[in-house]
Amino acid sequence: MSKVVGPFGFKGTLGNISFFYRKGVASARVKGNGLTKERILKDPKLKRIRENMSEFAGLAVMANSLKLALGKILEIKDGTLRSRSLRIFADVKKFSGGVRGQRPFTLSQFKSLFRNFELNADALTSNVWLADSQEVASTPAATRNSSSVTISIDDVATAFVPPAEATHFHLMHALGIISDAAFNPETNKYALTAPDLNGVNRVTKSSKFPLGSTEPVSVTLETTLPVASVPENATVLEALGIEFFQEIDGALYRLQTGRAMRIINVF
Repeated sequence: MSKVVGPFGFKGTLGNISFFYRKGVASARVKGNGLTKERILKDPKLKRIRENMSEFAGLAVMANSLKLALGKILEIKDGTLRSRSLRIFADVKKFSGGVRGQRPFTLSQFKSLFRNFELNADALTSNVWLADSQEVASTPAATRNSSSVTISIDDVATAFVPPAEATHFHLMHALGIISDAAFNPETNKYALTAPDLNGVNRVTKSSKFPLGSTEPVSVTLETTLPVASVPENATVLEALGIEFFQEIDGALYRLQTGRAMRIINVF
């Protein structure tokens, strides 16, 4: 890399020469001396970059799987959902072991990593639904294609921190399937090991309850996936959520704010 000597400094590109400042010093270099696609793919010194690129593609497959399984249920746009899930899937890859650049994503072996994962960072369940006012018992079926959850709320009036205009709420129980993913050496890409099941989901919603009630509420919600059973190389995420409504002239309208959902079980 050359340095510009003289009273004038330049910034920008002239022909195939780029002028720039580095730590306050005017410098220049010929374009094309950096990384190219061909060099990244072939240079032995850049093997680690190729490995990271390969596994990042696998991370993208898994993050998309979460979005398909549960990410669209709340019908919100959480810009952090992908980045937050990528951190967890990176741990799944690390714990799965294997050859760098080809390490599998076996979420089925590390299910607990997603327990208590929030699906809406703008409305955390713990901030909307006070933990000390709820009891939740989840019971998955042996075939892992269904589960039921029982929610007991002693005092509705003090159980939630709803939007100011909210008058009613309902609870949601969701199941979603995520397949493991493995590297395919024939295609040099990651592929789902249970593609037909990946993203399959179902949601069950409770009746709507008034927020001002001081009467206890006990609700049992059962959700069944449209499959006979779930194989070992796929994972079921079970989530519990809440949505709020505003009553206007006798009609209930769903509010965009306050929607919260958290993964309560992974099986």
